[in-house]
Order: sequence, then C-alpha cells, then structure tokens
Amino acid sequence: MTQIQNQRSSLLSYAVGPESSAATIPQLVLSAAAQYPSRIALRADSGSLTYQELIYQSNAVFTWLHSVGIRPGTIVPVIAQRTLELPAVLLGILRTGAAYTLLDYRWPVERIKNLIETLKSPIYIVDDLHIEDAVLDIPASKVKFNDFFSIEEKNLSKIDSAEPEIAFDARSPAIVFWTSGSTGEPKAVVTPHAAVSRLVSPPGCIPFVETSTMIAAAAVPWDAFALELWTMLMIGGTSIMHGDDILLPHTIQHYIEAFGATHLFLTSTLFDVIAATQPTCFKGLRVLTVGGEKLNPHSCQRVYDVIPTLPIFNGYGPVESCVFATSHCVVSSDLNNTTDIPIGHPVPGTQILICDDGRIVPRGIVGEILIAGSGLAQSYLDRPDLTNQSFVFLTTSVGKLRCYRTGDLGKMDDDGTLHCLGRKDDQFKITGHRIEPREIEQVAYDCGFSRSIALKANSMSKPTVVLFVSRATNTESTEELQITLAKRLPAYMQPSSIHLVDTFPMTSNQKVDKRALLATYGYRV
Repeated sequence: MTQIQNQRSSLLSYAVGPESSAATIPQLVLSAAAQYPSRIALRADSGSLTYQELIYQSNAVFTWLHSVGIRPGTIVPVIAQRTLELPAVLLGILRTGAAYTLLDYRWPVERIKNLIETLKSPIYIVDDLHIEDAVLDIPASKVKFNDFFSIEEKNLSKIDSAEPEIAFDARSPAIVFWTSGSTGEPKAVVTPHAAVSRLVSPPGCIPFVETSTMIAAAAVPWDAFALELWTMLMIGGTSIMHGDDILLPHTIQHYIEAFGATHLFLTSTLFDVIAATQPTCFKGLRVLTVGGEKLNPHSCQRVYDVIPTLPIFNGYGPVESCVFATSHCVVSSDLNNTTDIPIGHPVPGTQILICDDGRIVPRGIVGEILIAGSGLAQSYLDRPDLTNQSFVFLTTSVGKLRCYRTGDLGKMDDDGTLHCLGRKDDQFKITGHRIEPREIEQVAYDCGFSRSIALKANSMSKPTVVLFVSRATNTESTEELQITLAKRLPAYMQPSSIHLVDTFPMTSNQKVDKRALLATYGYRV
C-alpha cells in the first residue's frame, strides 16, 4: 500500500465514471418484465419469448432449484449453447441467490469435469442438446433443462406469491468466468451482480435504449455474452440468440432485416475480417462495439467509407472488471493515428488510474492501468494468493481504493482520455480470448519436454498460437503432445503448430529472444 500525496486529481492520471446501479440482475429484469410483459425479450430463428414467458420459465427453474437446496453461496455449472431456454435457466439460478458459470460443451470432457469439481456444486445443468455429451464421473447430479419445464402448470402459477425472501444483493456473486491461469490452471473469476448491472446505468457502457435489440453471438463462458444478454433484459430490450458457432455477414444482415437488430459486439479479429470483405452487412445497426484486442483504424475506415453515420465503439476491459472498464466512440480524427485508437473514459461505476510503483502518475506519463469500482471481481475462487497479487489497495487523496492491476501499459490525455499501449507481461489475446502462455507450456512440461514456450504469431495474416519445445529423455512425440493439448485445453488455446527446437536464440541478457525465434520459423511478429 502506498500513500498518494495530496495533489489535485485533475492533474493526475485518475478518471471517474458516472455513478452506477446498486441493483441485482434479477431485480432489473423483473422490473423490465413488469413494465413490458408483452414485449419480446428473446428472439431466435426458432421462435421468440416475451418477458412474461421468460419470467414464467424462470419461475419453474427457481422453484425446482430452491426445492433441492440451491441457495446463496452455491455456484451452479451450466453446460449449454445459446438457445431460447438458456436465459430462463440462468435467471432462475440468480433468483435463488446462487451464481452460475457457463461451460462450453465443446471443451474437453476432462476440463469440464475438473472445473465442475472445483466448484463443489451439488448439481450441474445440461441443455437438452448435449445430454449425451455430458457423461461425467463426478459426485454432482446432472440436471437437464427439460427437468425444469416439466413441472405441472398449477405449481408455476403460485410462485409469485410463494417466492421466499432470499438474502442477496448487488455485492453478491452472480457469474463465474474462467480465465487462463499463470500456474497452469484456469482461474475462476467471481463476479458480483453490480459488475453487470452497472453496464446499463445511465449513460451506459455504450448507448442503450429500452427498445434496443442486440445480437448474442459470443461464446457463452465469455463475459461478452453477459453484455449481449443481460444488458438487453435489464432495460426491456431484446437479445437475439445466435445458434451457430460463427457469426457470418449474411447472418448479421438477416438479424437486422428480420429482427430489427440495433446493437452488435465483435472481437477485433472478426471485425477486421468482416470490415475487409463485407462491411455493408452492418447497415441498419445503430451501434457497433468492438473489443477484446487492439482496434484496427484501417478496419474502422473501411466501415466508415460505406456507412459514415454508424457509431463504432472501442471497448476495453479485462474479465476481472466484467466486459468493459472504458469505452470510446471512434471519431474521424482517431483514424489519422494509424497506431492507436483511444480506449476512452470509464464506464459507470468505474475508476481508472495510471500508476507507477504504487503512485498515480501525471497525465501524459506512461504507467500501468489500474481499475477500481463496482465492476471488480470479488476474487479468484479459492485462490487468495492470486487474488492478493492482482487486487491491491491504494490509499489516494480521494480515499482507499481496491484496484485490479491489469498488467496493461497506458497513459491518459489532458482531457482524461485513456490510451492502451500494450502488455507488461507475456499474456496475449487470440480472437478475444485472453491467454496465459504458461497454461499451454505446462502441458508440454507435464509430457516431459525440457523447455516450452507458447507465443502469439501471425500466420497468413491470422493471429495464432504456436508452441516451441525442446525434447528430453522419455518425452512424448509432438503428435502425442498435440493429442494431450486437445484433451486438456479449449480449442482457442491449442497451438496451430508445434516446433521442436534444438537451440533457442538468446538475447544479450540471456533471455530467450522470442522475436528471433518466431522469425526463424517464418512467422511475422
């Protein structure tokens, strides 16, 4: 802890977002449903649900879960993909005071099993599409979606009057997200209700109105899915459940024309691809938001060339601050600087500090970006050591702040606009997923390789993960290593190539020269 000297904050790299809501996710969704019962809450090509129908379904889920003892403090795993039924299941979990975590059905079974065991939940829930895929040898009981909705109708009608008082508030855990861990094990990021509800506090993390309709196409375990789903349901808008794995340009245009889609979030990588090939598919949107990685100004220009009035927002934030900590509406002057588009100003309930050695630096000076406010995660589940490393307390002239150390370097303009200048450590992002290379490297070490280095590279203009290893005695082959990686890691973390290296190039201070290593094998840095 460092005492910040009492200086005028207007001269320091410290910015404060608007005040945020202290409501829970269910409070806001139920309020929206009371106001707009007949409005469409969810759409998909298979049909739609009104707010009244959504609450009716969530009543069934709540009743069932409460009857088997699901209470505050429980984290319920859900293995599912985007369907019309999924939001009711998640809302029903939240109404019990428990939290949920979404697991991707495409992840290796062993990974899913380990994560569920980590949570110590008495049950895990599987959607009706993947019941046979989720055969896990674990103590927890498997529950399928249909178990909830088979309750007799007469029981459902009583829930509103019989619903018990459950003690939880905006500070209570709501969602657990998973992020890559430096120890070789994924970290469970425990996120409170306030971190999600703050996203719609006026003026919002991006512009929303009660008639907004957002396409939900992010991977369900990702915090971006919480943006696409809950921001709409908390304000009375509509969320479109995209059923396929990939969101293609013609599908975007279909959702705009058929369902009136107004909002879309894309990772920077997917945005680059669509902007380069079919930027006209965004016509009809009111807001396009891009995040997860550095925003490419050339891609923005391609879109503005065909749709000059479409607002493009650059969103920034680690999962430890739930979706966005800052956002910035791209303007024409940003495109004159081909290396840096600002990441903007704090969203509601968020404070941003630029620090060096525990001190807030003056504006214009580069330092580490720290985030404070109601958007912060409570902890890494059962990892107080990692929590204390990443979440620190600073005593400032405006009081003591609990802050998350992002590991990102940044600086703040005189007007408080934030710029992100890269990473302090070795983490990187692929298609919006944050990757800790040590988690990949650990698999190689476990297989007997003497040295292992995972790097981000550009192959055929596409970002990818590549793994460089040195063989030791009793080492698996690279083919066997590839099989083991597929069993232990999700697809986005699996290397596209594995290279056996006899001698690693070294820098003058005897560290591996990663740039030279990539160049040796023909990769662009």
